[in-house]
Amino acid sequence: MESQEYLSRPHTFAVDTETWIPKTFNKAMKKPELWWEPMVKEFEMLKECEVFELVQRPVDKNVVGSKWVYAIKWDDNGGIEKRKARTVVKGFT
Repeated sequence: MESQEYLSRPHTFAVDTETWIPKTFNKAMKKPELWWEPMVKEFEMLKECEVFELVQRPVDKNVVGSKWVYAIKWDDNGGIEKRKARTVVKGFT
């Protein structure tokens, strides 16, 4: 069973933090130098397009939640062209 010897060895994995894509806001904020600017751009675009209006929360109404979605756009040479952050409404069925 020598071919399975590698299964019992400890494993280590290196994560390239430059190309890492967070799944949540809290994880993105562990590397704010990478993800803060795309989030600000998204928020400014939403304000500029008047997508939302700040109002007092009605006591008898539910609030629809949102979440951030992150992505990296690659150039033709395989380098990072830009990081993108979008805020999306949480869907309920």
